[in-house]
Amino acid sequence: VDTRADVTVSVDVGHDLASLKYSGSLSFSSDAKYQGVNPHVKGKIDFDNTQVSYGIDVTLDQEAVRLAGAVKQYMKTPDIELNVTSKSLNIDNLLAMAAGLGGGLAKHPEPSRKTSVPSSNGEKKAVQSIGSQLPAGLKAHGQVRIDEAMYKNLPVRDFQLDYLLENNILTVSRFITKTAGGEIRKNVEMDLNQVDLAYKGTVEVKAIQMDQLQAGLFPKIPERLYGALSTHLTFSGAGIKWPALADKLNMSGDYSLSDGQLQNVDIAKTIAQAVGLNELKDIQFNDFSGNMQILEGKLRLKYQMDGQDVDIASERGTISLDGTAVSLPFRLTFSPMVSEKLQQRSSLVSYLSDEKGQTTLQLKVTGSVRKPLVTLDSSG
Repeated sequence: VDTRADVTVSVDVGHDLASLKYSGSLSFSSDAKYQGVNPHVKGKIDFDNTQVSYGIDVTLDQEAVRLAGAVKQYMKTPDIELNVTSKSLNIDNLLAMAAGLGGGLAKHPEPSRKTSVPSSNGEKKAVQSIGSQLPAGLKAHGQVRIDEAMYKNLPVRDFQLDYLLENNILTVSRFITKTAGGEIRKNVEMDLNQVDLAYKGTVEVKAIQMDQLQAGLFPKIPERLYGALSTHLTFSGAGIKWPALADKLNMSGDYSLSDGQLQNVDIAKTIAQAVGLNELKDIQFNDFSGNMQILEGKLRLKYQMDGQDVDIASERGTISLDGTAVSLPFRLTFSPMVSEKLQQRSSLVSYLSDEKGQTTLQLKVTGSVRKPLVTLDSSG
């Protein structure tokens, strides 16, 4: 590590120690080398009796970040401002560097440390909330602005985040970013006073191209979903681990997927097999919209799909969040061309056709997400 620093300090003693005043500045520059990583840090810190202000530039390989802000009342109850800005940031590269550093540290592991200590009667101490472990009266706030970023090969533009931590309540009042051809906006409030982290907020998605999003975030999932997704959701819950999260997560909202296609989806393949039409296993649609609700560990759906070969509508349906239970009654309305193919397989289909040549079937999907079962729905 090569570090250079320049410090200036002025002191006014006054009449006594209580009236002591001081101020100063620290300019510094540091270069380091470790495991092939060469970070460069340069900045300036100004300080006096009441606050410390700072501006620090960090460069790591091709990544550059500026940290700026202040710490007020640092001798009493700290009020921290931290702003982060960057023109371009490749998160994939940073994670790869961090993994490399971790591998180097693993060669020289420190002695293991116990994360919990039994009480005198042999029982484990109660788990503490995050808020109880923070300094009393701590306040923190700031902004994050990143012009361009890359995460899992997914380009992200105009990332904006505003946050406030006060009374152990973390509020993200602004979260806006553009990615996958669309835009994501959300806000969230997290109560750090609760042992099971409690949260609530909203999410708004505008015209996100699902195939781009899935290719970046979930490339190994065999099912493929195409189309532009728009949605507005409100949510609340507590905890972040399954299966407890499933019982405490609440969510509701509307959604719309336009100009899309379902590929390699088990439920669609099962429907195609049930009606004997292989071309329905990959369903193309103009619009797939409806509303959803997550409550008591179940996803409740109401939707209508305007497809090229078939329209699908359902007034009710439930899927357990663990995917083990499915109950999806729905109505299939086949186009005249598909209806004609169905009539060639069964003369009974002709009795289900209307004057426009469309055929309607009432079906129901039960079983599980991975092993769906399609039957005729006699409940109407």
